[in-house]
Amino acid sequence: MEHVSSSASSTPGQPGVDDALLVATGMTKHYGGIRALQGADFTVYPGEIHGLIGENGSGKSTLLGILSGQTIADAGTVSISGTPIHFSDTRLLRKNVAIVTQELSLALDLSVAENILMSHDKPRKFGRIDWAELYRRGAVALKRLGLDIDPRTQVGTLRIDQQQLVEIAKAVNLEHQILILDEPTSSLTEDAVLMLARTMRTLRDAGTAIIFVSHRLDEFFDFTDRITVLRDGRTISTRKTVSYTKSTLVEDMLGYSVEHYEREGVKSERNADPLLRVLNVNVGHKVHDAGFEVFPGEVVGLVGLEGAGRSELLMAIFGALPEATGTLDMDGAKPLPTSPLHAMRRGIGLVPGDRKSDGLMLEMSIQSNINIPRTAGGLRLRWLKTRNELTVASRTSTALLIQKGSLAREVGSLSGGNQQKVLLGKWLETNPKVLLMDEPTRGVDVGAKREIHNIIFDVRNRGLGVVVASSDLEELMVLSDRFVVMFRGQIVGEMSHSEATTARLSHMATGGGT
Repeated sequence: MEHVSSSASSTPGQPGVDDALLVATGMTKHYGGIRALQGADFTVYPGEIHGLIGENGSGKSTLLGILSGQTIADAGTVSISGTPIHFSDTRLLRKNVAIVTQELSLALDLSVAENILMSHDKPRKFGRIDWAELYRRGAVALKRLGLDIDPRTQVGTLRIDQQQLVEIAKAVNLEHQILILDEPTSSLTEDAVLMLARTMRTLRDAGTAIIFVSHRLDEFFDFTDRITVLRDGRTISTRKTVSYTKSTLVEDMLGYSVEHYEREGVKSERNADPLLRVLNVNVGHKVHDAGFEVFPGEVVGLVGLEGAGRSELLMAIFGALPEATGTLDMDGAKPLPTSPLHAMRRGIGLVPGDRKSDGLMLEMSIQSNINIPRTAGGLRLRWLKTRNELTVASRTSTALLIQKGSLAREVGSLSGGNQQKVLLGKWLETNPKVLLMDEPTRGVDVGAKREIHNIIFDVRNRGLGVVVASSDLEELMVLSDRFVVMFRGQIVGEMSHSEATTARLSHMATGGGT
């Protein structure tokens, strides 16, 4: 698709580049033989939320690194309010651009207020830190985002979604002209996302320019004023958000037209016995007497708001929560597995929601990660490693379209989509009867998301039972043959795919009943 210049797509009251706050042209960056950026252009105006989107490897992170003064471009020009930036001196960028990434930069042993004011001089009284004033300023910054968090709270005691909001409050408090939010909603609850959206609009209306990055297409249409698409290090298009549709946005990202996922119809063999019966599962105050069934060749969508108990229920079934009680019936009723190894031996696999912390050994190779579950609990003899592990890893990488280069490559160096496929592959190599998946496409681009969906359809068609927990109702509508809905730790209803709509599922998941 023909590239549309920023000046051609400016918003009302912002007629051209002369009015732009930030202009980047011809951005080029190489890492050895890899061309991360190949002449990309990007223009941002005051008082707009500008979405930046592209597949993993499109150049987004490199461009954001350049704009925030963390990466030096090989070629190109950048200016802020008409003042050219010299790449040998990026102080002007760091002075005007604040960035919030998925990798939090908080001091976990300090208070919320200390973190928010970390880049500011501490208020002093009689030569000492004025803690009352410090906490007052912290409270003001939190109130600006509508956050109900005690500024005296130690950050390390907060939930990950609350820590993400503190990170955003810290950046907003710098009062820079440009705020970059790189995947800010990936770990936020639904309520926190709405709160963030209100904050972004308030900042936009006050003249701040916001660069917003996400893998969730809906958020671009809900939050942004304009969108720029990158592909292979180049700017493909820049338009007002209302000028895009989901299909044209995806086409610009991928370079070809992709039809929306088509369901193949319900595949479950309901005349067969269930593969899995979950009975009376309890996990402290998180899950109460939960139970459901999974049949051969079906995908069960586990629906619920953040905190409803979805993740805890899956972890309990997988034997990862020692405090959990309940029964699993798989060829006979038995207590919950007492460990993940016990669950694996019963034919259960789990793709956890946080692949970096709970799913993968990032410093280890693709080959080693794929083979870890297969060799768990056994002696990994040298002959097994040399004869079998390479074969297994190669087979899995080929089947799941993992862009490996070398199976010896560290998993941490892969894109989010390829990391997720390695995580999927390692569990599929255990030949599970039932595969549990928590947020299976979190933090992956649209192309990888489609590939992961196809993998799920494939294993379903091979007769596995699949349980998918996701905060993305549209994704669950694509994947699921049947829905199980949780509210405040309890199963509050079930619904077939033919009965379900996102509105009905949302209503039930918020305690509205059927």
